[in-house]
Order: sequence, then structure tokens, then C-alpha cells
Amino acid sequence: MVPKPVFVGFDDLNAYLADQCRKRMTDTLRGYKSTIGERFSADAVQLQPLPAVPYDACDKQSVWVSSLSLVRYR
Repeated sequence: MVPKPVFVGFDDLNAYLADQCRKRMTDTLRGYKSTIGERFSADAVQLQPLPAVPYDACDKQSVWVSSLSLVRYR
């Protein structure tokens, strides 16, 4: 990405990246016999749907903080 691209917001950046991905779908990478698009189609069959509810990927616990800003966790 030289020169560095400039975008107004994330929507513009995402649109640019999606366009670049679509352009590369017919490319064949060194060491592979099938195109990127063919390999993605084969992989997409194995993808699972997103969960119905958002997953909170953290552990929230109330703890005490010492005067030295130390926290005991588990």
C-alpha cells in the first residue's frame, strides 16, 4: 500500500478492501493449482453461521485494587 491510501472513514476503507479482494479472486498463488476464489468457495462450505447472540469475549469480575495499583486475578 504505497503510497499510503487515505480514506474518509471505515466505510470507504472497507469498500476499497472488498474491491481489492474481488479483483484477486481469479489470481492463482505460487504453489497452488486453484485460484483464490476456488479455494475460498471450498473453504466457505465449512464455515459456520455467526451465533444468534453476541459473544462477550472477556471475563468481568469485581476486584480490589491496592494502593500500588496491583490487582489479584484468580
